[in-house]
Amino acid sequence: MLEDNGNQKTLMSLLEELDIEVYNQLYSGSKVWHSNNNVITKYSGEIPPVSYIAVLDLLWSIYKVERLCKEVPIDNPSKCPCAEEWDGMTLETWKHQTLWTNAAKELFDIVIGIMFGVTPSQMSFLYFLHYLNCSGGWSIMTDPSVKGHAQEWKIKGTAHSVTEVLAGRLGKGRVLLNQPVTSIKQEDDHVMVTSLGSRSYKAKFVILAVPPHLIGQIKFSPPLPYNKQRLIQNMPPSHLMKFVATYSTAFWRKAGLSGDMARNTTKGFCESNPIAVTFDATSSDGNPAIVGFITSYAAAQWSTVMDKNKREAILKALKLYFGEEAEKPIDFTIKDWSKEAWNGGCPVNVMVPGAMTNYGDCLREPFLRVHWAGTETATEWRGFMNGAVQAGQRAANEVLDSLA
Repeated sequence: MLEDNGNQKTLMSLLEELDIEVYNQLYSGSKVWHSNNNVITKYSGEIPPVSYIAVLDLLWSIYKVERLCKEVPIDNPSKCPCAEEWDGMTLETWKHQTLWTNAAKELFDIVIGIMFGVTPSQMSFLYFLHYLNCSGGWSIMTDPSVKGHAQEWKIKGTAHSVTEVLAGRLGKGRVLLNQPVTSIKQEDDHVMVTSLGSRSYKAKFVILAVPPHLIGQIKFSPPLPYNKQRLIQNMPPSHLMKFVATYSTAFWRKAGLSGDMARNTTKGFCESNPIAVTFDATSSDGNPAIVGFITSYAAAQWSTVMDKNKREAILKALKLYFGEEAEKPIDFTIKDWSKEAWNGGCPVNVMVPGAMTNYGDCLREPFLRVHWAGTETATEWRGFMNGAVQAGQRAANEVLDSLA
Protein backbone atom coordinates (compact mmCIF):
# COMPACT_ATOMS: atom_id res chain seq x y z
CA MET A 1 0.00 0.00 0.00
CA LEU A 2 2.66 2.52 1.02
CA GLU A 3 4.74 2.18 -2.12
CA ASP A 4 1.78 3.02 -4.35
CA ASN A 5 0.23 5.77 -2.22
CA GLY A 6 2.57 8.72 -2.79
CA ASN A 7 5.06 10.15 -0.35
CA GLN A 8 2.99 11.13 2.72
CA LYS A 9 4.32 7.98 4.32
CA THR A 10 3.63 8.81 7.95
CA LEU A 11 -0.07 9.36 7.38
CA MET A 12 -0.36 6.44 4.99
CA SER A 13 1.31 4.15 7.50
CA LEU A 14 -1.20 5.21 10.17
CA LEU A 15 -4.15 4.68 7.84
CA GLU A 16 -2.87 1.23 6.98
CA GLU A 17 -2.50 0.40 10.69
CA LEU A 18 -6.07 1.60 11.37
CA ASP A 19 -7.40 -0.27 8.32
CA ILE A 20 -8.76 2.95 6.79
CA GLU A 21 -8.81 3.07 2.99
CA VAL A 22 -8.06 5.89 0.56
CA TYR A 23 -9.22 6.59 -2.97
CA ASN A 24 -8.09 8.81 -5.83
CA GLN A 25 -9.08 12.45 -6.15
CA LEU A 26 -10.84 12.88 -9.51
CA TYR A 27 -9.07 15.19 -11.97
CA SER A 28 -10.05 13.92 -15.46
CA GLY A 29 -11.76 16.36 -17.82
CA SER A 30 -11.37 20.00 -18.82
CA LYS A 31 -10.76 22.75 -16.28
CA VAL A 32 -12.28 26.22 -16.10
CA TRP A 33 -10.23 29.42 -15.91
CA HIS A 34 -11.80 32.77 -15.04
CA SER A 35 -9.27 35.49 -15.82
CA ASN A 36 -8.94 39.01 -14.39
CA ASN A 37 -10.37 40.47 -17.60
CA ASN A 38 -13.54 38.41 -16.98
CA VAL A 39 -12.95 35.83 -19.72
CA ILE A 40 -14.02 32.26 -18.86
CA THR A 41 -12.10 29.55 -20.73
CA LYS A 42 -12.03 25.76 -20.68
CA TYR A 43 -8.58 24.19 -20.90
CA SER A 44 -6.53 21.07 -20.23
CA GLY A 45 -3.06 20.75 -18.73
CA GLU A 46 -1.66 22.37 -15.61
CA ILE A 47 -1.34 26.04 -16.66
CA PRO A 48 -4.39 28.09 -17.69
CA PRO A 49 -4.51 29.67 -21.19
CA VAL A 50 -2.28 32.71 -20.77
CA SER A 51 0.31 34.13 -23.17
CA TYR A 52 3.50 32.22 -23.94
CA ILE A 53 5.48 35.00 -22.29
CA ALA A 54 3.42 34.65 -19.10
CA VAL A 55 3.91 30.86 -19.17
CA LEU A 56 7.68 31.29 -19.47
CA ASP A 57 7.59 33.88 -16.70
CA LEU A 58 5.71 31.50 -14.40
CA LEU A 59 7.86 28.48 -15.23
CA TRP A 60 11.02 30.48 -14.54
CA SER A 61 9.68 31.54 -11.14
CA ILE A 62 8.75 27.92 -10.33
CA TYR A 63 12.26 26.81 -11.26
CA LYS A 64 13.69 29.45 -8.90
CA VAL A 65 11.37 28.45 -6.05
CA GLU A 66 12.23 24.76 -6.47
CA ARG A 67 15.94 25.61 -6.30
CA LEU A 68 15.76 28.14 -3.46
CA CYS A 69 13.58 26.06 -1.13
CA LYS A 70 16.24 23.32 -1.10
CA GLU A 71 18.65 25.86 0.43
CA VAL A 72 16.50 26.16 3.58
CA PRO A 73 17.39 23.45 6.14
CA ILE A 74 14.26 21.67 7.30
CA ASP A 75 15.42 21.19 10.92
CA ASN A 76 16.76 24.75 11.34
CA PRO A 77 15.74 27.25 8.62
CA SER A 78 17.73 30.02 10.34
CA LYS A 79 20.94 28.29 9.19
CA CYS A 80 20.11 29.10 5.57
CA PRO A 81 22.88 31.37 4.18
CA CYS A 82 20.24 33.89 3.04
CA ALA A 83 17.99 33.49 6.07
CA GLU A 84 18.06 37.13 7.23
CA GLU A 85 17.53 38.51 3.73
CA TRP A 86 14.67 36.13 2.90
CA ASP A 87 13.03 36.43 6.32
CA GLY A 88 13.23 40.22 6.01
CA MET A 89 10.94 40.28 2.99
CA THR A 90 7.42 39.17 2.24
CA LEU A 91 6.56 36.70 -0.48
CA GLU A 92 4.85 39.65 -2.18
CA THR A 93 8.20 41.49 -2.41
CA TRP A 94 9.88 38.46 -3.97
CA LYS A 95 6.95 38.05 -6.39
CA HIS A 96 7.40 41.57 -7.76
CA GLN A 97 11.18 41.16 -7.91
CA THR A 98 10.89 37.93 -9.90
CA LEU A 99 7.68 37.94 -11.95
CA TRP A 100 7.14 40.67 -14.53
CA THR A 101 3.90 39.75 -16.34
CA ASN A 102 0.54 40.50 -14.77
CA ALA A 103 -0.88 37.13 -15.84
CA ALA A 104 1.90 35.21 -14.07
CA LYS A 105 1.42 37.31 -10.92
CA GLU A 106 -2.30 36.60 -11.08
CA LEU A 107 -1.69 32.84 -11.24
CA PHE A 108 0.85 33.06 -8.43
CA ASP A 109 -1.63 34.89 -6.17
CA ILE A 110 -4.30 32.25 -6.83
CA VAL A 111 -2.01 29.35 -5.92
CA ILE A 112 -0.74 31.04 -2.74
CA GLY A 113 -4.29 31.84 -1.64
CA ILE A 114 -5.33 28.21 -2.14
CA MET A 115 -2.19 26.74 -0.59
CA PHE A 116 -1.95 28.97 2.49
CA GLY A 117 -5.20 30.92 2.87
CA VAL A 118 -3.26 34.20 2.90
CA THR A 119 -2.00 36.70 0.34
CA PRO A 120 1.73 36.78 -0.49
CA SER A 121 2.00 40.05 1.46
CA GLN A 122 1.15 38.28 4.73
CA MET A 123 4.08 35.91 5.17
CA SER A 124 7.83 35.70 5.24
CA PHE A 125 9.58 34.52 2.08
CA LEU A 126 11.84 32.31 4.23
CA TYR A 127 8.81 30.69 5.86
CA PHE A 128 7.29 30.08 2.41
CA LEU A 129 10.45 28.31 1.19
CA HIS A 130 10.76 26.26 4.37
CA TYR A 131 7.11 25.19 4.14
CA LEU A 132 7.65 23.98 0.56
CA ASN A 133 10.87 22.15 1.41
CA CYS A 134 9.08 20.26 4.22
CA SER A 135 6.82 18.73 1.56
CA GLY A 136 9.23 18.29 -1.34
CA GLY A 137 8.87 21.52 -3.31
CA TRP A 138 6.42 23.55 -5.38
CA SER A 139 5.47 20.96 -7.99
CA ILE A 140 4.57 18.19 -5.57
CA MET A 141 2.36 20.69 -3.74
CA THR A 142 0.55 22.06 -6.80
CA ASP A 143 0.79 19.73 -9.81
CA PRO A 144 -1.67 16.78 -9.91
CA SER A 145 0.38 15.14 -12.66
CA VAL A 146 3.26 14.59 -10.22
CA LYS A 147 3.09 11.23 -8.45
CA GLY A 148 2.66 11.67 -4.73
CA HIS A 149 1.38 15.25 -4.99
CA ALA A 150 -0.36 16.87 -2.03
CA GLN A 151 -3.96 16.24 -3.09
CA GLU A 152 -3.58 12.82 -4.74
CA TRP A 153 -5.68 10.84 -2.27
CA LYS A 154 -8.84 11.19 -0.17
CA ILE A 155 -9.84 9.19 2.90
CA LYS A 156 -12.86 6.93 2.48
CA GLY A 157 -15.72 8.12 4.62
CA THR A 158 -14.34 11.23 6.30
CA ALA A 159 -10.99 12.33 7.72
CA HIS A 160 -12.73 12.51 11.09
CA SER A 161 -12.92 8.72 11.04
CA VAL A 162 -9.18 8.68 11.83
CA THR A 163 -9.74 10.47 15.15
CA GLU A 164 -12.76 8.30 15.93
CA VAL A 165 -10.80 5.06 15.46
CA LEU A 166 -7.86 6.38 17.49
CA ALA A 167 -10.18 7.49 20.30
CA GLY A 168 -11.80 4.05 20.27
CA ARG A 169 -8.42 2.38 20.68
CA LEU A 170 -7.60 4.56 23.68
CA GLY A 171 -10.78 3.42 25.39
CA LYS A 172 -13.94 4.94 26.77
CA GLY A 173 -13.37 7.83 29.15
CA ARG A 174 -9.76 8.47 28.11
CA VAL A 175 -10.64 11.20 25.59
CA LEU A 176 -12.32 14.18 27.25
CA LEU A 177 -14.16 16.62 25.01
CA ASN A 178 -15.33 20.16 25.79
CA GLN A 179 -12.50 20.65 28.28
CA PRO A 180 -10.51 23.65 26.96
CA VAL A 181 -7.30 24.10 28.94
CA THR A 182 -6.99 27.39 30.82
CA SER A 183 -3.74 26.89 32.74
CA ILE A 184 -0.67 24.67 32.95
CA LYS A 185 1.42 24.73 36.14
CA GLN A 186 4.72 22.85 36.16
CA GLU A 187 6.33 21.47 39.32
CA ASP A 188 9.61 19.61 39.73
CA ASP A 189 8.11 16.17 39.16
CA HIS A 190 4.67 16.74 37.62
CA VAL A 191 2.35 19.08 35.74
CA MET A 192 -1.11 20.32 36.78
CA VAL A 193 -3.47 21.03 33.88
CA THR A 194 -6.66 22.97 34.60
CA SER A 195 -9.59 23.20 32.20
CA LEU A 196 -12.56 25.54 31.94
CA GLY A 197 -14.80 24.75 34.88
CA SER A 198 -11.77 24.36 37.19
CA ARG A 199 -11.29 20.63 36.62
CA SER A 200 -7.64 19.71 37.20
CA TYR A 201 -5.51 16.83 35.96
CA LYS A 202 -2.09 15.71 37.17
CA ALA A 203 0.47 14.27 34.73
CA LYS A 204 4.18 13.65 34.47
CA PHE A 205 4.34 15.32 31.05
CA VAL A 206 1.99 17.22 28.75
CA ILE A 207 1.82 17.31 24.94
CA LEU A 208 0.05 20.34 23.46
CA ALA A 209 -1.20 19.99 19.88
CA VAL A 210 -3.14 23.19 19.24
CA PRO A 211 -2.74 26.00 16.68
CA PRO A 212 0.16 28.25 17.82
CA HIS A 213 -1.94 31.38 18.37
CA LEU A 214 -4.16 29.47 20.83
CA ILE A 215 -1.18 28.66 23.05
CA GLY A 216 -1.26 32.30 24.13
CA GLN A 217 -4.73 31.81 25.64
CA ILE A 218 -3.32 29.37 28.22
CA LYS A 219 -1.79 30.67 31.47
CA PHE A 220 1.59 29.04 32.08
CA SER A 221 3.44 28.83 35.39
CA PRO A 222 6.32 29.37 35.04
CA PRO A 223 5.68 31.63 32.01
CA LEU A 224 6.58 30.53 28.50
CA PRO A 225 10.09 31.43 27.33
CA TYR A 226 10.26 34.88 25.73
CA ASN A 227 11.11 33.62 22.23
CA LYS A 228 8.21 31.17 22.33
CA GLN A 229 5.81 33.93 23.35
CA ARG A 230 6.99 36.23 20.59
CA LEU A 231 6.99 33.52 17.94
CA ILE A 232 3.39 32.47 18.54
CA GLN A 233 2.38 36.15 18.51
CA ASN A 234 3.91 36.38 15.05
CA MET A 235 2.17 33.30 13.65
CA PRO A 236 -1.36 34.41 12.69
CA PRO A 237 -3.88 31.83 11.46
CA SER A 238 -4.73 31.91 7.78
CA HIS A 239 -8.27 32.17 6.46
CA LEU A 240 -10.21 29.81 4.21
CA MET A 241 -13.91 29.18 3.91
CA LYS A 242 -14.99 25.82 2.51
CA PHE A 243 -18.27 24.88 0.86
CA VAL A 244 -19.67 21.62 -0.49
CA ALA A 245 -22.57 21.48 -2.95
CA THR A 246 -24.03 17.98 -3.36
CA TYR A 247 -25.97 16.95 -6.48
CA SER A 248 -27.98 13.99 -7.73
CA THR A 249 -25.74 13.57 -10.80
CA ALA A 250 -22.21 14.58 -11.79
CA PHE A 251 -23.48 16.76 -14.65
CA TRP A 252 -20.12 18.50 -15.04
CA ARG A 253 -18.46 15.22 -15.99
CA LYS A 254 -21.14 14.57 -18.60
CA ALA A 255 -20.12 17.92 -20.09
CA GLY A 256 -16.45 16.86 -20.15
CA LEU A 257 -15.44 18.99 -17.15
CA SER A 258 -13.29 17.89 -14.22
CA GLY A 259 -14.96 20.16 -11.68
CA ASP A 260 -11.74 22.20 -11.36
CA MET A 261 -12.15 25.97 -11.56
CA ALA A 262 -9.76 28.76 -10.53
CA ARG A 263 -9.86 32.53 -10.41
CA ASN A 264 -8.23 35.48 -8.69
CA THR A 265 -10.05 36.78 -5.61
CA THR A 266 -7.81 39.64 -4.54
CA LYS A 267 -9.12 43.18 -4.10
CA GLY A 268 -11.38 44.22 -6.97
CA PHE A 269 -12.17 40.66 -8.07
CA CYS A 270 -14.17 39.17 -5.21
CA GLU A 271 -16.89 41.65 -4.42
CA SER A 272 -19.71 39.75 -6.16
CA ASN A 273 -18.10 36.33 -6.66
CA PRO A 274 -16.12 34.96 -3.69
CA ILE A 275 -15.00 31.60 -5.14
CA ALA A 276 -11.27 31.08 -5.70
CA VAL A 277 -11.19 27.39 -6.62
CA THR A 278 -13.38 24.29 -6.93
CA PHE A 279 -12.78 20.54 -7.29
CA ASP A 280 -14.80 17.41 -7.82
CA ALA A 281 -15.75 16.19 -4.34
CA THR A 282 -17.60 12.99 -5.26
CA SER A 283 -17.57 10.74 -2.23
CA SER A 284 -16.07 7.24 -2.07
CA ASP A 285 -19.55 5.74 -2.44
CA GLY A 286 -20.30 7.82 -5.54
CA ASN A 287 -22.34 10.77 -4.26
CA PRO A 288 -21.55 13.65 -6.67
CA ALA A 289 -20.43 16.96 -5.18
CA ILE A 290 -18.40 20.09 -5.86
CA VAL A 291 -16.12 21.44 -3.13
CA GLY A 292 -14.79 24.96 -3.24
CA PHE A 293 -12.85 27.52 -1.23
CA ILE A 294 -13.03 31.22 -0.50
CA THR A 295 -9.48 32.32 0.30
CA SER A 296 -7.47 35.01 2.10
CA TYR A 297 -8.64 38.51 1.03
CA ALA A 298 -12.01 37.30 -0.22
CA ALA A 299 -12.53 35.24 2.94
CA ALA A 300 -11.97 38.35 5.05
CA GLN A 301 -14.42 40.38 2.97
CA TRP A 302 -17.12 37.69 2.98
CA SER A 303 -16.72 36.58 6.59
CA THR A 304 -19.38 39.04 7.81
CA VAL A 305 -21.85 38.18 5.03
CA MET A 306 -24.82 36.04 6.09
CA ASP A 307 -24.53 32.37 5.07
CA LYS A 308 -27.76 32.70 3.05
CA ASN A 309 -26.20 35.45 0.92
CA LYS A 310 -22.91 33.58 0.60
CA ARG A 311 -24.83 30.53 -0.62
CA GLU A 312 -26.67 32.61 -3.21
CA ALA A 313 -23.45 34.16 -4.55
CA ILE A 314 -21.62 30.80 -4.64
CA LEU A 315 -24.40 28.96 -6.48
CA LYS A 316 -24.71 31.81 -8.97
CA ALA A 317 -20.99 31.51 -9.69
CA LEU A 318 -21.15 27.70 -9.99
CA LYS A 319 -23.94 28.10 -12.54
CA LEU A 320 -21.65 30.41 -14.52
CA TYR A 321 -18.90 27.77 -14.64
CA PHE A 322 -20.77 24.46 -14.79
CA GLY A 323 -24.25 25.20 -16.10
CA GLU A 324 -27.78 25.67 -14.76
CA GLU A 325 -27.84 22.39 -12.81
CA ALA A 326 -25.10 23.76 -10.52
CA GLU A 327 -27.53 26.27 -9.05
CA LYS A 328 -29.82 23.54 -7.70
CA PRO A 329 -27.94 21.27 -5.28
CA ILE A 330 -29.74 18.72 -3.15
CA ASP A 331 -27.59 19.80 -0.21
CA PHE A 332 -25.25 22.71 0.52
CA THR A 333 -23.00 23.48 3.47
CA ILE A 334 -20.40 26.15 4.16
CA LYS A 335 -17.80 26.44 6.92
CA ASP A 336 -15.84 29.51 8.05
CA TRP A 337 -13.02 28.11 10.18
CA SER A 338 -12.09 31.56 11.50
CA LYS A 339 -15.30 31.47 13.56
CA GLU A 340 -14.32 28.23 15.34
CA ALA A 341 -13.25 29.25 18.86
CA TRP A 342 -10.61 26.51 19.22
CA ASN A 343 -9.29 26.77 15.67
CA GLY A 344 -9.44 30.38 14.46
CA GLY A 345 -8.55 29.73 10.82
CA CYS A 346 -7.14 27.24 8.38
CA PRO A 347 -5.29 25.53 6.82
CA VAL A 348 -2.18 26.60 8.76
CA ASN A 349 -0.61 29.37 10.84
CA VAL A 350 2.00 31.30 8.86
CA MET A 351 5.06 33.24 10.00
CA VAL A 352 5.35 36.95 9.33
CA PRO A 353 8.67 38.52 8.21
CA GLY A 354 11.34 38.45 10.91
CA ALA A 355 9.73 35.73 13.04
CA MET A 356 12.10 32.89 12.15
CA THR A 357 15.38 34.80 12.38
CA ASN A 358 14.48 36.90 15.45
CA TYR A 359 12.91 34.20 17.61
CA GLY A 360 14.00 30.96 15.94
CA ASP A 361 11.73 28.21 14.74
CA CYS A 362 11.35 27.15 18.39
CA LEU A 363 7.89 25.61 18.11
CA ARG A 364 9.25 22.11 18.73
CA GLU A 365 11.56 22.92 21.68
CA PRO A 366 10.19 21.32 24.90
CA PHE A 367 9.45 23.68 27.77
CA LEU A 368 10.40 21.72 30.89
CA ARG A 369 7.65 19.05 31.04
CA VAL A 370 5.56 20.48 28.19
CA HIS A 371 6.11 19.09 24.69
CA TRP A 372 4.66 20.40 21.45
CA ALA A 373 2.87 18.73 18.55
CA GLY A 374 0.46 19.96 15.88
CA THR A 375 1.09 20.24 12.15
CA GLU A 376 2.84 23.63 12.46
CA THR A 377 5.65 21.88 14.36
CA ALA A 378 6.21 19.21 11.69
CA THR A 379 9.29 18.80 9.53
CA GLU A 380 7.43 16.64 6.99
CA TRP A 381 4.38 18.04 5.21
CA ARG A 382 4.01 20.96 7.59
CA GLY A 383 0.40 22.16 7.48
CA PHE A 384 -1.00 18.81 6.32
CA MET A 385 -2.49 15.79 8.11
CA ASN A 386 0.77 13.97 7.51
CA GLY A 387 2.55 16.75 9.39
CA ALA A 388 0.15 16.43 12.30
CA VAL A 389 0.78 12.69 12.58
CA GLN A 390 4.56 13.09 12.24
CA ALA A 391 4.62 15.81 14.91
CA GLY A 392 2.52 13.69 17.24
CA GLN A 393 4.84 10.73 16.89
CA ARG A 394 7.89 12.92 17.48
CA ALA A 395 6.40 14.49 20.63
CA ALA A 396 5.33 11.07 21.95
CA ASN A 397 8.85 9.72 21.44
CA GLU A 398 10.27 12.72 23.33
CA VAL A 399 8.07 11.92 26.32
CA LEU A 400 8.87 8.20 26.15
CA ASP A 401 12.59 9.02 26.16
CA SER A 402 12.08 11.23 29.23
CA LEU A 403 10.21 8.46 31.03
CA ALA A 404 12.86 5.84 30.25
